[in-house]
Amino acid sequence: MSRKTILNLGYPKQKKMNITTGCQAFDRQTSQIHWGNANEQTQYSRYIDAWIQRDKYGTFHEPGYLLNEDLDTFTDLPPQIREEVTQLLKDRDGILYKFFHRSGHKIIVDGWILTDGMFRPIKTWVTGPTAKSRGIIETVQKYIMPNNKNES
Repeated sequence: MSRKTILNLGYPKQKKMNITTGCQAFDRQTSQIHWGNANEQTQYSRYIDAWIQRDKYGTFHEPGYLLNEDLDTFTDLPPQIREEVTQLLKDRDGILYKFFHRSGHKIIVDGWILTDGMFRPIKTWVTGPTAKSRGIIETVQKYIMPNNKNES
């Protein structure tokens, strides 16, 4: 075997997703986008229990406990978005998505999307520093909302 072959025997390279958002860094760093729980290169998402949900696996909690436990996994969730999500999920479950990319050593959070449990949109927040973030959030909605009429 050649030296180059030996060096390439390590971990397989992840294939990149063919996506065009208008932000080359996001597009290059994205290997996949999907609905539901995810911990990917440019996506972190999680199912969020409703505020009124009290029972999980036979253990009972105070109202809001399970929702707050789920939201606590988003360590950089802005307080105003957290408050809105709490209000919007008073009596229904949802899924909160965070989309981001890296620029050098910094993580740029482009935005947040909240859907209900059936992947229908509830609210979006574009939080990135440039207009490219809006393009990212508009594009990824097509992948996480399979029932969305705007899906291509």
